[in-house]
Amino acid sequence: MKVKNLNRSSEKTKKIIKNTFAELIKKNQALNKITVSELVKRADINRSTFYNHYGSIYDVAEELEAEIIKVLFENTQKLNSLDDIFNYLDEIIIYLKKNEDMNRLLLASNEPQVFLKKLKHSILDKLYNSINNNSNFKNSNSLKFEVAFFSDGIVNQVLNYFTSKSDYSLDEICKNTKNIFIILFLK
Repeated sequence: MKVKNLNRSSEKTKKIIKNTFAELIKKNQALNKITVSELVKRADINRSTFYNHYGSIYDVAEELEAEIIKVLFENTQKLNSLDDIFNYLDEIIIYLKKNEDMNRLLLASNEPQVFLKKLKHSILDKLYNSINNNSNFKNSNSLKFEVAFFSDGIVNQVLNYFTSKSDYSLDEICKNTKNIFIILFLK
């Protein structure tokens, strides 16, 4: 990201760039097929405006990924109870709903594999550390595997939702996730 002091106009411009980027990702299905020329033409902005905010198309992708990871994992509060974990899951669903159109565009492409790997790893770390260090939850020799299996399942269900391959709403995914969490990890 190039612009350090973001005013309202810069925020609006960056939003236009990100939305246009997401549309192009869905259309082109590959990050390496998107050009700055195509993006600025479609966004109806000057090339210099783009470069005032980003150094390359890859910078836009990295910023979008970083924003999502930050929002989902910036809360460093320990998940000490079932209520903490369920509130955390609810926060994720609220964020996904709030940004549903952008997420649908980004995840409908072929590009999100590296991002999904980071997302799965982040969920795994947060849940594993919370469960492993808390006597309220059962602990087993295969806990890391079980949490990895669980977090992979969550991410895949959300991906299926955003790629229209799921019959479940985000609320249903959250509800079922909570039920499965209880079965797997509660004493």
